[in-house]
Amino acid sequence: MDDARRFQELMTAYGGRRGKPSRELLAFLRDKAVSESAIEYLTEYILDTASGVSAIDFYSQDGWLGANAEDFVPVALRDGLLIVGGCPNGDPVAVDVREQLGAAGYIGHESMWQAGNVREVFAVLAPGLGALAAKLDAGGMPLDYYEATQQG
Repeated sequence: MDDARRFQELMTAYGGRRGKPSRELLAFLRDKAVSESAIEYLTEYILDTASGVSAIDFYSQDGWLGANAEDFVPVALRDGLLIVGGCPNGDPVAVDVREQLGAAGYIGHESMWQAGNVREVFAVLAPGLGALAAKLDAGGMPLDYYEATQQG
């Protein structure tokens, strides 16, 4: 099963609903210089209704817009990481849209503002959001950046 399909099936099982990208989201991503190939990749993961697995929240596309906005956490997308969810302690869940397309993990919220590049405090946990959600569903996954980096 491909990663996007696995993600959508898990999100649906937990009450989420798949969506299609809004014009607002597409314009936002293009304005932030997200490549067309990354945008095409992301469209398979869009939710109209947010969902969560274990204690991790996966946002709807409106949540993507809010979390990556200039008045919230613009530094992640500046460095090629799109925030798509959140951990219970406030660490963002992100997906790489630039260097390792689709790689999913957590950003350390306590140190991301001081980092020269947010990637310095990005812990990759899975090759895609579907794999991340599946690992969370199976249990035993870290639930924040600190826990993820201390297990290594």
